[in-house]
Amino acid sequence: MNIKTRLQVSIILSLLLTLMVGALIFLSVQWMNKVSTKETIAAEIVKSMAELKIVTHEYLLYPSDRPLVQWRSKYNTLKEYLAEGYFRNLNEKIVIDKILKNLERFKTVFFDLVINARKGQARGKQERSVSRAWQNMLKGELLESSQLVVSLTFQLQRTVQAELVITQQRATLLIVFFLVAMTALMGGVSIWVKKSIAKPIAKLEEGTQIIGSGDLSYRVGTTAKDEIGQLSRAFDKMTEDLKKTTTSIVELNREIDERKKAEDALKASQDYTRNIIDSSLDMIIAVDMNRCIVEFNKAAERTFGYRREDIAGTMVDILYADPNEGLEVHKTAVDKGQCIREILNRHKNGEVFPSFLSASTLLDTHGNVQGVMGVSRDITEQKQAQDKLTASLKEKEVLLKEVHHRVKNNMQVISSMLSLQSQHITDKASRAMFEESQNRVRSMALIHEKLYTSEDLAHIDIAEYIHSLTHQLITTYRTIASRVNMDITVTDIFLAITTAIPCGLIINELVTNALKHAFPHQQKGTITVSMTPSTNDSLILTVSDTGIGFPEEIDFRNTTTLGMQLVTSLVEQLDGTITLDRSEGTRIRIEFRKQE
Repeated sequence: MNIKTRLQVSIILSLLLTLMVGALIFLSVQWMNKVSTKETIAAEIVKSMAELKIVTHEYLLYPSDRPLVQWRSKYNTLKEYLAEGYFRNLNEKIVIDKILKNLERFKTVFFDLVINARKGQARGKQERSVSRAWQNMLKGELLESSQLVVSLTFQLQRTVQAELVITQQRATLLIVFFLVAMTALMGGVSIWVKKSIAKPIAKLEEGTQIIGSGDLSYRVGTTAKDEIGQLSRAFDKMTEDLKKTTTSIVELNREIDERKKAEDALKASQDYTRNIIDSSLDMIIAVDMNRCIVEFNKAAERTFGYRREDIAGTMVDILYADPNEGLEVHKTAVDKGQCIREILNRHKNGEVFPSFLSASTLLDTHGNVQGVMGVSRDITEQKQAQDKLTASLKEKEVLLKEVHHRVKNNMQVISSMLSLQSQHITDKASRAMFEESQNRVRSMALIHEKLYTSEDLAHIDIAEYIHSLTHQLITTYRTIASRVNMDITVTDIFLAITTAIPCGLIINELVTNALKHAFPHQQKGTITVSMTPSTNDSLILTVSDTGIGFPEEIDFRNTTTLGMQLVTSLVEQLDGTITLDRSEGTRIRIEFRKQE
């Protein structure tokens, strides 16, 4: 199909669509006018019925010939509207039939009322009373009929209005549908014209510009069989003939420039990557799958003493003190994707040094392993510093153990001196004071002894300490201890020396008091010592006995005895709280925070 025929077809289609839409709009307007006329008639029927009802009421109030004449006129008008045949819809016909039937009944009742009213004027008094009752009944029936007719006329009006709305909606939808269809068809015609005429012409114009700029390899390539297609193929043949005899210098120069730019960009990228690798302070070494070195940066050159040119292609085993370790590193990196560990390297001069290596696999664009790259750092200085620190720490531990040992020995000397001195005292009260002081010194010496023999020089196992301390006290008061059971309940708790010494003295005083005062007259019983953790890093120390109980008249916070004074003072030192329970024997509860 040539261009002229296409344009003619486009114009004819456009005219046909325009005529169809115009005819559709005309028919829609006629249809809506018809329904609008029907709606107007329905409104007139409602109006006429309302006027007929008004005239009826007027006649009932003031019977005369004038309202009767008006009534007949309004009734005839209403009958004409209903009989004209405007309403042909089934629902409308049903309503019209109901209106006519009830209107006829309305007329019959009305004229019965008129006739009865005229006859009533000639009757006697008794007959008039009967006539009034009959009139009232007729009036009620008349009112009912008129109300029903009015209701039916309104129903007719609503039915017609609903039909008008539906008609308008349908006409609107039909018009919109045809407009959309016309728009789509016109758009299709436009696209068809553009595709078959405008686009080939634009392509031909573009081709002439490209060919004119020197690109003789370009082809218009239009396959159409019309005039444009013939012209395009003529251009292509002309370009092909021209290309056989002429070389495009512009294209050649462009290709040379692009290749040079690509080479420069590649060299710049390689130089940038090389600068990044060489500027690293850590050694960066890469090997292929045969474990031959393919990358060796400046930091590696400085650390190992090899030049990159000399070591490239060499097996990486030359850099390990143990070649098996190098093989293990490579295998781990390939199998797991990475290997992070300390290794032993060998310098060019044979010197062995430690380094920390982080190796990972090198992958190609398809995710295949091409080799392994490692980043490592010489940690010789860190190792030397660590060895010095370890040696210094060990030396300090020895010195600290010696200090604890000497403190323990000195306290044992003090305890022995107190023991010797007490042997020369004949007063029992004074000797008891010396023995109590001796026990206090022993409780502190026992802590230093435990620290001296412990691996941890900063903390003491409080459970082991309490067992040893109570054993010493039972040995001291062996005459009483034979009647008393010791119950020790302590979980795994370790205390610093600053907390352990006050706790030891408190336990020493409270257990001593229980052994001395809780079980008089050969009474038997149990002393319980427990220490358990509480909330918020707190500890609870409890010392209780089943003896005679703490005297009610004595305030344990304000006593004259040194023992309880020492206990309350030590509790304050621990920043703790102390409570006394006398309900069953004696139970002293101390809560304090654990100090590091």
